[in-house]
Amino acid sequence: MPRSLVNHGTLFIRHGLLQELSSMAPATEFLDSWWLVPDDLAAGVKRRAKESSRSLSLGTPIEADAFGCDSKVVDRAASRVLEKARDQAFDLVEIMEVERREESGVEYVSILARAARISGGLSGAPDGERSGLCCA
Repeated sequence: MPRSLVNHGTLFIRHGLLQELSSMAPATEFLDSWWLVPDDLAAGVKRRAKESSRSLSLGTPIEADAFGCDSKVVDRAASRVLEKARDQAFDLVEIMEVERREESGVEYVSILARAARISGGLSGAPDGERSGLCCA
């Protein structure tokens, strides 16, 4: 069974912001306007986001579950996280925890992520308090 590319530390970024923050990132489109940044390039993208003159503001943690034990269950849970982040106008999402669980004989995956907005970024969010990037 093929493994998902989504794991602890995976970084997702909105397409336009990816182009702005990384001229070197051959990212993979994951869902609509969300792109998965390869692990070996994520640190550079996070550093450039922190060093940019834009304000970063953290959002609340985002959680999502997906039921099943097939090869796509992690991707389905990650897609739900990204849909929630999109609905809340976030620009960056970092996966903090991926857990496989079983309850009453039902297997599922639970994902916990942190998200951030970048003022003047794709979300058009108002300037927020300058803080560490979700992905620090």
